[in-house]
Amino acid sequence: MSGGGGGGNSTVYTNLLPTYIPGVQAKVEEWLSAANSLSLSTFSAYSGTTYAAQDSNETDGIAAVATRGRYGSTIELDGKAFLRNLYDGLKINVNPKIAAMYAAEIEELLEQFDDEVLPAIRANHVFAWGGSEHNVAEARAAKKMMAKINEIAKTFYEDYAAERQMQQQGMAHATPYGLQCIRDMEMLRQAGIYAREYDQGYKMDAWERWNEAAILPVRDLDILGNAVRTVLSTSRSQTTKYYGPPKWTQIAGAAMAGLSLYSMYSGTSLNPYTKGTTSGASSEQGKSNMGIPLD
Repeated sequence: MSGGGGGGNSTVYTNLLPTYIPGVQAKVEEWLSAANSLSLSTFSAYSGTTYAAQDSNETDGIAAVATRGRYGSTIELDGKAFLRNLYDGLKINVNPKIAAMYAAEIEELLEQFDDEVLPAIRANHVFAWGGSEHNVAEARAAKKMMAKINEIAKTFYEDYAAERQMQQQGMAHATPYGLQCIRDMEMLRQAGIYAREYDQGYKMDAWERWNEAAILPVRDLDILGNAVRTVLSTSRSQTTKYYGPPKWTQIAGAAMAGLSLYSMYSGTSLNPYTKGTTSGASSEQGKSNMGIPLD
């Protein structure tokens, strides 16, 4: 009988240059030499300025924002002080201009009474001076005089009412002025952000320049490494087959070896007193065949 065969494989990888390209060996050597020269010509980092300096307007603006946030606005501080006095009632009945106006109007009224009203009454009662008619006329003039004084005095009440109304209206401005401190803090923080952004950008630029100088040797070495890897990537594989016995022959040989072992040990017995058995008969037969006398 015949059976299938077996065997082994051995694969060998060999780097090759494509021989179908004319003069490829010389070109590769020339290319590797150029890559070697390029890798040895160390590149230098940029030595110029890479980060612009801050302009004076920028620094002055940041300083102004910081000052504004730290100390506040003058006009807002004045407005806050005015509102505080307004809420405390410090503006009620303390208007010096009202008092000056009242004094001026009273003085004018008294002058008019003394210079015009009283002389006119005397002239009308020149022959009844000191009489009842004269006294009645002066009393009526005095009454009118007091009415005008009361009209002038109403200015103080009007001023009081106006101040009270301003207190009510000023309540609407309490919240905006109360939030002034928050706006000032935000402006101060914004000024700090401007300064930090510039400083952080300067540090990042310095780090990038340092990193660029640090990786330049690696770039130079990588030029030659890429050239070598490119050349070594061209390869071929060769597989060699080795002879091996047919599978059926291996199976048959194993079977024959098993039968031989069986025939060697099949007639033996572990019991020496066994008689008349197949194993015993076989043992006697074996002795007879070897010329051993039987009992």
